[in-house]
Amino acid sequence: MERTDIALARVNFLRKVKKITNWDKVDFLDETWLNANHTVSKAWTDDTTQSTTKVPEGKDNLKEPHYIIMDNAPYHSVQKHKPPTSANRKLEIIAWLQEKGIEANETMLKNELLRLVGLHKPSTPTYVLDDIAQEKGHNVIRLPPYHCQYNPIELIWAQVKGYAARSNITPPFTANKMLQLLNTAVKNVSAEDWKKEVTKCRKLMEEDWERDVRFDNICDQEFIINLKDCSSDFESDSEIDLGCTPLE
Repeated sequence: MERTDIALARVNFLRKVKKITNWDKVDFLDETWLNANHTVSKAWTDDTTQSTTKVPEGKDNLKEPHYIIMDNAPYHSVQKHKPPTSANRKLEIIAWLQEKGIEANETMLKNELLRLVGLHKPSTPTYVLDDIAQEKGHNVIRLPPYHCQYNPIELIWAQVKGYAARSNITPPFTANKMLQLLNTAVKNVSAEDWKKEVTKCRKLMEEDWERDVRFDNICDQEFIINLKDCSSDFESDSEIDLGCTPLE
């Protein structure tokens, strides 16, 4: 969590949430699962229309501009005009460069093309989902990696799953039974529960920002170390002259 890029993502996130003045206009997104027991993670399909399920597109239920705080799940993070990588073919890299008006051709080696990509790709990626939200007047704020503690839904999921686990102690262990427990657990989540968890997360964000500021100030200070005297026992036993002079 303190790796440079992740710490920077946290700072960027905390700066953005500090500017939020009305938390009634904040929505959190998250996802989870609740299984009766173990099940398969894949299913067969022959890629025909009959073997697939069409899910209708959801409607925007936010009538006014909101802040949408979400994680970086792959389905949230489809990039627009994603820069090519070494996994792309030369022709794909050339096409990407030429679309940006950068001179590139097939006589160039792949490493030369990738170097041009590195020089001209945007410093920050743009995401399809963010643009969709912005078209509706909303502002997407992405959680930094490994910081799910900033999302109150995680705490609500813990409450829901805790209820389900405590109630699911006798057979049958079936999906229908778990679904009933899930419905009951969700109904037991009150507006006061949500308020409490959002307040807890906001407090944590404020504390982490203050902690990062304090740490930055400490690291920026000069440290003066004085070595006054060396141990006489050490000097008498050692055959090495360490030249122990006071340092300032």
